[in-house]
Amino acid sequence: MWSLAIEEQFYILFPAILAFTPIKAWRHVLAILATISLVACVYIAAKDTSTAFYLLPTRAWELLIGALGALLATNPTAIRCARALLLPAFAALAILPFVRTGHAHPGADAAIVCLATVSILVGRSALFERLAPKTGLVFLGNISYSLYLVHWPIIVFMNNLYIEAVPASVRVFTVALTITLAYLMYRTVEEPFRGSKTSTRKLAVSLASVGILIAGVQTAVVLHDNSESGFAYMRRINYGLHGSCYAQFAKPVCKTSNNPNTVVWGDSFAMHIVEGLRKSEGLDLTQATRSACAPFIGTSPYIPTYANGDETSRQCIQFNKDVLSYIEKDKNITKVILAANYVGYTNGKLNMLSERGEEFVVEPTSREKFTRDFDLILKALKEHHKEISVVFPPPPVDNGLLNCMEKKISGRFFIGGQENCTFSMTYHANSSKVLNAVLTDLQKKYDFKIVYLQDAICSGNICNTIIDNAPVYRDPVHLSYLGSAKIFEKLNL
Repeated sequence: MWSLAIEEQFYILFPAILAFTPIKAWRHVLAILATISLVACVYIAAKDTSTAFYLLPTRAWELLIGALGALLATNPTAIRCARALLLPAFAALAILPFVRTGHAHPGADAAIVCLATVSILVGRSALFERLAPKTGLVFLGNISYSLYLVHWPIIVFMNNLYIEAVPASVRVFTVALTITLAYLMYRTVEEPFRGSKTSTRKLAVSLASVGILIAGVQTAVVLHDNSESGFAYMRRINYGLHGSCYAQFAKPVCKTSNNPNTVVWGDSFAMHIVEGLRKSEGLDLTQATRSACAPFIGTSPYIPTYANGDETSRQCIQFNKDVLSYIEKDKNITKVILAANYVGYTNGKLNMLSERGEEFVVEPTSREKFTRDFDLILKALKEHHKEISVVFPPPPVDNGLLNCMEKKISGRFFIGGQENCTFSMTYHANSSKVLNAVLTDLQKKYDFKIVYLQDAICSGNICNTIIDNAPVYRDPVHLSYLGSAKIFEKLNL
């Protein structure tokens, strides 16, 4: 287990640190190391929670706080301070499970838990000793390791079983079941193991056999999951023709022939339709796509949280200039298919970086701005006599529906959610109303085709996440490779 690995690493390094540190400096050195580790944890967790969660340098501070508590347990000043914090510490431990700090974990929440716990342990008073429910705490302490081993598989199983949130009654049952199984493991495994008179050789052979068996099962599972029939493969990132086509279009792998007559131009919403256009429609195409870069002239999404936000936006603007120039110069190109997450450019929730002469300005999205920007691209293409199609974004889904879709296709039992993993078209219809109105108005002016993906995904107001036992979606907003092919097969353009 990853946590045991962290603990073992700590147990190897910690004694070495103490051995080379003067005893009088132990507290100060451990406090400094704990602070450095905590700061690193908070900083890294904001960028990559997995790295912060699983590595020793970003988790050592929790163990170091415990070590500091042990060193301060006999210090009168520390005991007085800890006793003054007893009530706040108990309050924090009682309230924190029900309150979100708003920070990534591990971080502020874990720091509060560790500090509160060490305050209680260092500052426990005679009153605390009398009031503490000793029997219950001793019982939990005795079975704590078994509890630690059994709790996570049960929680994962319950969360996997339910499509939606696990009901409160089931969560209570899960806690009771976990404690029961932990107690049984404690009595039937831990206690007999500690008092066992079995020879070391027999014990080693038994444990090795179990280890080999578990490793074999895990290997079989991994090999199965990595096969092309595995669901992870079905829901792999849909780059279109090739993974390198997310920011370039001149490469041979981003074309279906040497002289294609169609260009698919847009962001990741253009990438995910390429498979359908290629396989089901048989189009000879060039994929001109760049992630988070809708096909506009002189303007680009501005996302300051991205690394080098300004530069990324300017690269998008230049990319679109290059694509337009390619379309205008290549006489073989007769058709252009535009696709992007257009809904986001009509609601004022995004900002755009736009060229103003030699300067760039940041401005909010709006219906009016989208109309002007899209008018420019349509006009430029029509001036070069290109046939234009605009692909409307698909209805979005939530993670619960994706979970349902996966379980339904895999034939696994699940509880809750729609039996057929369907959803209502209402949200998509309402959220895309402005986009639909703008495109319909521009269609009268430029005579282009609007392709509605929902025509293949939905029937009336009911939309599907599964078509012919294939997953339509790879994530809440993007189509899978199989889904893309199935949709365009049904559209039959």
